[in-house]
Amino acid sequence: MEFSALFSGHAVLQRDQPLPIWGWTAPFCRVRIDFGPGLAQAAGFSDDNGKFMIVLPPQAAGGPYILTADDDNGNRIAAEDLYVGEVWLASGQSNMDMQLSGFDRRGTHAGPFDFRAPVRTLIVQHPYLAALAKVQRLQTGWTLPEGKDLLDWSATATYFAERVSQELKIPVGMVSATWGGTIAASWTSRETLLRNPDLATAVRQYEQTVAQPEQWRTFHQSGNPQKARNWADPATDDTDWPEMTVPGYWQDTPNLNFSGILWFRRRVALPPSWKGRELEVSLGGADKQDITYGNGVKIGATGKNYEINCWNRLRHYRLPATLTQSGELLLAVRVCSFFYGGGLIGPAEEMYLTPVDAPEEKISLAGSWRYQVEANFGYGPQPADVAAAAANSYHMLFDAMIHPLLPMALRGVIWYQGESDENDALHYQRRMTDLITDWRWHFGQPELPFIQVLLAAYRRDENSSWPLLRAAQIAAADATGTGYANAMDTGDETNLHPPDKRPVGTRLALRALADVYGLPLAARGPKPRTFAVCHDRAVISFDYADGLHAVTGEPDGFELAGPNGIFYPATATIAGNTVKVSAPEVTQPETVRYAWRENPAAANLYNAAGLPMDPFRARCG
Repeated sequence: MEFSALFSGHAVLQRDQPLPIWGWTAPFCRVRIDFGPGLAQAAGFSDDNGKFMIVLPPQAAGGPYILTADDDNGNRIAAEDLYVGEVWLASGQSNMDMQLSGFDRRGTHAGPFDFRAPVRTLIVQHPYLAALAKVQRLQTGWTLPEGKDLLDWSATATYFAERVSQELKIPVGMVSATWGGTIAASWTSRETLLRNPDLATAVRQYEQTVAQPEQWRTFHQSGNPQKARNWADPATDDTDWPEMTVPGYWQDTPNLNFSGILWFRRRVALPPSWKGRELEVSLGGADKQDITYGNGVKIGATGKNYEINCWNRLRHYRLPATLTQSGELLLAVRVCSFFYGGGLIGPAEEMYLTPVDAPEEKISLAGSWRYQVEANFGYGPQPADVAAAAANSYHMLFDAMIHPLLPMALRGVIWYQGESDENDALHYQRRMTDLITDWRWHFGQPELPFIQVLLAAYRRDENSSWPLLRAAQIAAADATGTGYANAMDTGDETNLHPPDKRPVGTRLALRALADVYGLPLAARGPKPRTFAVCHDRAVISFDYADGLHAVTGEPDGFELAGPNGIFYPATATIAGNTVKVSAPEVTQPETVRYAWRENPAAANLYNAAGLPMDPFRARCG
């Protein structure tokens, strides 16, 4: 007999809502649930698969409590240290997935935190395979904000929970279901995707593709073992192998823009004092999976089959003393990456050799390594290409990471995604509107709050679709009556994953506190309300614009176009909650836009609450 992991020890359950509690026992068996003396008791029967679901009446915030269940076969289970409070689902791709440790595992963003009530997190595990079946059971339970568990928490979700707990002073539970590099269609149910005429055919084609026997292979076994049979052997001559500087992705090397299997080799002269001593080999991250050899002997491996969530896991392997007698070490690392980037990715300071009994003595392994290609899988994840990108298969992540949560009671969703849909920006409004409606239906909450993050600034590509993506995010929020938090000014021109997630989590929390909990907080940046033309000027009025001002110099970030559709940089002046925009080249304004760039660095308008103005493009008049 077992509870779903959602109701394991340390769980937080949603206050003031009916509480579905489920788990598994023998088929057709009566089950009784008790949620503490004087709180709630209920009973029901399991189905023919042994699953039971019993709904407890709404509970007020509080705890800690003990949840127990027993059946007619004499089985009894209990989960301790449960609280009732506010539960939010945090989902999306890598910028929501980024842990407090950062992707480099340095732990530089792990607090300290000012939680005013218990805060706990449940991290939904990644699936291995794109199977046409819905996952029923979660494999992981709730964790506390302590040690390594805290470092694994989503940074954005944790900062969100911190601010919510500060304002409400009640327990907060965050359920984190995230996967980097994923498209919205992977997070949407099959039923909803098939109702979209733009996707229905592709979904059905995917279902045929995934059924082909050749899709189901083990990547580590799909290379060319005969070609690479001696590449771990120190006696193998590698002087004619090309060289690569690591850490880094092999796709950044000319002629290696593909997924596949590469071998990396490096010879290290060991200090005489290290002879006959056990060594630690620290490789940093190896994207995605690796098998590592020392002087021809396998000393470690990480990842198997379709597993990718080990892509940035630090590799620490032991080299036995029997392999350090010669004074020279040949390290050989077989790295397998079947989609997106691949290689020995560091960071550099985590790539070293050191005696186990003297960790202060180190030899850096960063720098030049020789390499050779064992297998080329081709490049470019396609939604229906299961062998290349299981996570981006249609409805894959809904089935594997959202379905096992249904029908949990929760307050709302925070969502950070969109980067992987940049090539389909014109359809993104429909994709997000469908996703929000889909999740509301499946969770049984027609008004379920859903707060998106407007994409942070990145690169400086003038032809980028990111302005259209942000506009689609706003349009989907408006169409569903949901919210968003503007993160444009939190970005990094050179880093898709800006490390400082505190302002993102805080702005999401402000929207939740104001919109969902009704607190009198300023939670939105200036948003355009009306557009007009006065002579040669565009005149825009804004909501949420009290204290409208430019944080640096004069108002900037506006562009104006006339009948020819050509945009010119514009001058702007602020008058209360109104901005007047003009450009000498435009005598008949027709279209005005603001922050309409992938990286709108010039955009500098904020309200008195310090929240940035929304990006927009609109016709005047």
